[in-house]
Amino acid sequence: MERPERAVDDCAEDAAFSPSKAVGAGASFNDGKERLGEMAKLAGFDFYLLSVFPRGDRTAFIENRLIRNWPLSLVGFYEAADLFYCSRLVTAMKRTIVPIFCKEGSFAGSAANQENRRLNTLFQLHGLKNTFAFALHDADLKQYIFAF
Repeated sequence: MERPERAVDDCAEDAAFSPSKAVGAGASFNDGKERLGEMAKLAGFDFYLLSVFPRGDRTAFIENRLIRNWPLSLVGFYEAADLFYCSRLVTAMKRTIVPIFCKEGSFAGSAANQENRRLNTLFQLHGLKNTFAFALHDADLKQYIFAF
């Protein structure tokens, strides 16, 4: 009996997630960003984030974010705060495989401190109050977060 092989000739393998593979598949990284933006707008969301699930030695937001349309000031502050790996959103997604909805402060840490309050205020000022997110997996079972 021969070993069955998966069919991946339709360019659907990882073109949406990997900028380097997307170029070889005939799609550009900016095409993916534009498509995600269009999908978010059609669903009634202003902002979106596609990131690798933080794990092991790759816990920082800057190491894991792939595509997002957040304001640059918010991205800079969030990278400096270094709370992505322990955010309420990531913590909730570790506990379940179903999509989740977080009210207020989904990207802040779970500790009640001054930095979390400032971060929550900054997210709310930019219109990022409630978050709907779900996990995605690629062919190699690498986990991603897709959040609106």
